[in-house]
Amino acid sequence: MKRNESIAKPMKEPNESSKIKLLSKQVLELQKALEKANLKINGLETLIQVSEEELKIKIRKKHGAKQSKE
Repeated sequence: MKRNESIAKPMKEPNESSKIKLLSKQVLELQKALEKANLKINGLETLIQVSEEELKIKIRKKHGAKQSKE
């Protein structure tokens, strides 16, 4: 190879500690999103349960029930 030929340098990758920080931040964000989703699910399940008890109606579908065709 000649001296004046330019060698394509690979793009500089973030160092390992910055990758770890980025991944840790992503993990925390995903944990918060999961916690929020679980709280929402619990709230909705409680709402359905109380509604079924108070209004004496079935809101949830029976497992394996077929949908009616209209």
